[in-house]
Amino acid sequence: MILIILKLPKCYRTVPHKKKETMLNYCPDSMPSVDPRQIQEAANFNLKPVYVICNDPQDEAAGTTFFAFVQTVPKIGEVLLLQDKKNCLVKGVIHKVSIQGESKFPVMMPIVVSEWISPETLEALEAVDDDD
Repeated sequence: MILIILKLPKCYRTVPHKKKETMLNYCPDSMPSVDPRQIQEAANFNLKPVYVICNDPQDEAAGTTFFAFVQTVPKIGEVLLLQDKKNCLVKGVIHKVSIQGESKFPVMMPIVVSEWISPETLEALEAVDDDD
């Protein structure tokens, strides 16, 4: 699985950044924006957008959300290694349908729900995988 996360400035709310929309968000009550040009460019590499939620199991108000471009949607049990070196364990995948475009076509957007995990938890998961 290839997961590409764009390098973005750290922000604590979704705001335009130098006339570009940021795809990263630290506000749990809102969704980050995605630039349509990035979707078009990603399509050239056969990458599709997914919306990722990384919850902090210790604090409901903490966590991060972002868009990433992938070849395949992460599956339950897989680990996402984020740019800030945090690890997120995929807990579920939700597919949300919405109507898009002038022709009103249905689009199904994968939403990956995950939780931050400690380096120790990651090591334990890797040890279990090595045993298989």
